[in-house]
Amino acid sequence: MKVKNSFAREHELQSQADKVLQKMWFNEILFTWQWWILVFVAPWIVWWRLVDRNRIFEILTYGLMVTLLAISFDAIGVEYDFWEYHYQLIPLLDVLIVFDISVLTVTYMLIYQCLQSVIASLAGTLSRVASNKSLRRCGSAAQLNGSKRPRISAGYGGSAE
Repeated sequence: MKVKNSFAREHELQSQADKVLQKMWFNEILFTWQWWILVFVAPWIVWWRLVDRNRIFEILTYGLMVTLLAISFDAIGVEYDFWEYHYQLIPLLDVLIVFDISVLTVTYMLIYQCLQSVIASLAGTLSRVASNKSLRRCGSAAQLNGSKRPRISAGYGGSAE
């Protein structure tokens, strides 16, 4: 019975806090310059001008992953009181979802677009280095076959062994 009362008390306190936040938001935050900054139109306009339209699906998929992670981590941080937001686009959520789905996502998508060629060339270089090291460790193909000299096929000017 005690647990039920504490849940009811928590629900009551949360409802009161939500009502106070909604009144404050409507009277003090709505349509202020800070509220307009939170409106996320500007980052997406910049992104649309700079995005590589040939890779738009790939970049948007990456952006969706970034958005989901950002919203999740933001919700955890707000829930555990690591941080809080005083200005919100709408007073329904404690997280600053506008930042998560606009500024952060657009920034990471543009970084991904610009650095993907660098990442691909680094991955290629690393794979070549790794394959060269594995060949040196294993020895040459002739040593692996057990013969002292490499086999030459008949079609290349030599006789087949």
